[in-house]
Amino acid sequence: MIQSFHIENYKCFKELDIENVRKINLITGPNNVGKTTVLEAVYIYGYGNPYTLYKETRNWNYYDDDKIFDELFMNFNSSKAIRLFANDEDQPLTIRKIKSETGKSVEIFHNNKSRPIKRFYIGKEKDKVVSDGYDTGNGVKLKLLSPRLVLLEEELHDVFNQEIKMRFKQQYIVDILKKIYAKIEGVDSIPLRKDLLEFYCKVEGFESLVPLKMFGDSVIHALRRAIAFYEAADGGTVLIDEFENGIYHESLPAMWEIIDSLAEQFNTQVFVTTHSYECVQAFAEVFKDKDHASLIRLYNEDDTIKATTIDASTLSGLVDNRFEVR
Repeated sequence: MIQSFHIENYKCFKELDIENVRKINLITGPNNVGKTTVLEAVYIYGYGNPYTLYKETRNWNYYDDDKIFDELFMNFNSSKAIRLFANDEDQPLTIRKIKSETGKSVEIFHNNKSRPIKRFYIGKEKDKVVSDGYDTGNGVKLKLLSPRLVLLEEELHDVFNQEIKMRFKQQYIVDILKKIYAKIEGVDSIPLRKDLLEFYCKVEGFESLVPLKMFGDSVIHALRRAIAFYEAADGGTVLIDEFENGIYHESLPAMWEIIDSLAEQFNTQVFVTTHSYECVQAFAEVFKDKDHASLIRLYNEDDTIKATTIDASTLSGLVDNRFEVR
């Protein structure tokens, strides 16, 4: 589990240290301080390369522009390497852009002989990235949920049908959905035609199955998050950007209780961003007597972005007194 995290020369961060990271972490701060960027950095660190992030958020499978990754580097200056590491390790994930014998490439390596270099060549070979070396990821399973994510509904149905349903785990999903709408008694993935699947649920008082989307975005978000935690089970990490999107404020405490129970059930670490004070209030209410949650507030001081970590019990007092902690 990440207990501290260091980001260097990545996008808006010249050098950022986040300390006292806990199992469940809520990231706040004004606009343009890098809340989403922290999630991206954790994601890249976990996978060991930036390509998976680009594929997930932009649906790109090949790269033919040698400037495509310049945006990852602070001030678009790719002459200085990006460095990411957790828990004061002495083998940071390092990303640098170099001039290779065949043209531009991005080289990713650890300062550790047991974790070899992986180099990606930026070229015009369709539908693949040409690479040599080995994967450098740390082996952690990651799931990213973001408004920017190219999230294909069929992927949700695949996991539900091929993993959850095949292992008779549907009740796990139902128990989560009932925390948002108590009358839900069952859920299934139903083929409406050959190329279209839809989630339907059995609801108390209804004689036939009902489309899940009829019960609003909160239920849909709960389903997606439940599936994400299932996929990241046993030591993985779930990253949720803009937690409050599509969720009515009165449902936020229940959603935090869901996150808490899922993180415990599947042994996962969680990083979440928000702009919403109501989301922070709900977080403080749910975790005020627990020691495994914290708020990480990003702020800009003298043109340098810094982070401060507030434990949930302290946060509860700040919120009660209407201190600004977003």
